[in-house]
Amino acid sequence: MKLTRIVLAAAVLALVTAISSFAATYVITVQDNIQFTPNTLQIKQGDFVRWDHVGSSINHTTTSGTGNGDPNAGLLWDEPLTPGGSYTYQFNDAGSFPFFCRPHGASGMTGEITVAHSVSSSNFGGKTGLVVLLGLLGGIAIWRRNVLAVRTQSFHTPMG
Repeated sequence: MKLTRIVLAAAVLALVTAISSFAATYVITVQDNIQFTPNTLQIKQGDFVRWDHVGSSINHTTTSGTGNGDPNAGLLWDEPLTPGGSYTYQFNDAGSFPFFCRPHGASGMTGEITVAHSVSSSNFGGKTGLVVLLGLLGGIAIWRRNVLAVRTQSFHTPMG
């Protein structure tokens, strides 16, 4: 029984480690030159983007949408970026996500993040991860049943 718990705990730990290792973090720097660098990124579902303000004097924002006139501006995120500050967002949905700086978007401080669909075989945390976890649990259950069967047989074996 103790071995079963150890095996199960190790399997869960391996699964959690594998899930977290597949998400990448991409960095966009924000400087006093009124631009995002890079201003376009291609990432996968589940990846993170972090905007780092490395400038020294001008306040910016990172805001989802195409500009201040966009009725959906800021629906996904709308964060101030002061010098030395940062903001991180996880992209769980596929698609194109334009972003801009509220004070400087009209001056061209814009960008776009394209998020590709994750392939389930490479996305260990998706369906594949569930299948692996269920397989491990099933294997443990079968192993345990076999151990109990062997123990039961040894009690019922006639002595000669």
